This record gives sequence, C-alpha cells and structure tokens, in this order.
Amino acid sequence: MAKKVEGELYESITGQLFEIGRQLRQKGGYPFNPEELKIYIFRMRLKEGLIKPQLLIISPSGKPSNSVSTSRPMNTARLSRQTD
Repeated sequence: MAKKVEGELYESITGQLFEIGRQLRQKGGYPFNPEELKIYIFRMRLKEGLIKPQLLIISPSGKPSNSVSTSRPMNTARLSRQTD
C-alpha cells in the first residue's frame, strides 16, 4: 500500500538523496565505494518491493558470485571509503 510522504519526512528523505547525488558529482570523486552504493540501492528497492526478487549472490567483497560463503557476513552498516 502506497503512503503519502510529506512535510519533514519528505524534506529529510529528499535531502539525503540530493546529498548522495552531490557526492557522486564531486570533482574529486565519490568518497565511498560506488559499487557498494549500487548494491545498497538494489537491496532497498528489493526490500520495498520495487523490483522482483531474483537469485543474486553477493560475495563478502560485494561483487556478484556463483558461490555462497558463510564464513564472513557482509557488513551492511555503512559504506566503506575507497582506498585508491
């Protein structure tokens, strides 16, 4: 069921989305791992029902994989900074 988003909640959500967009366009580059951001957005859309579930296995490195490793769960708490 769709919910109307307005007021302070609307401002907060759009502000966060605009901030992500601003960081992606920085001259110096995005300060976090953009591949992780892509995965987090995918997971959010999947959780919210915006896309249909598919079999997608993500390795601890955050890349799609054909095998499952349970030795180390993927950290979903925050994005990691790039170390180039």
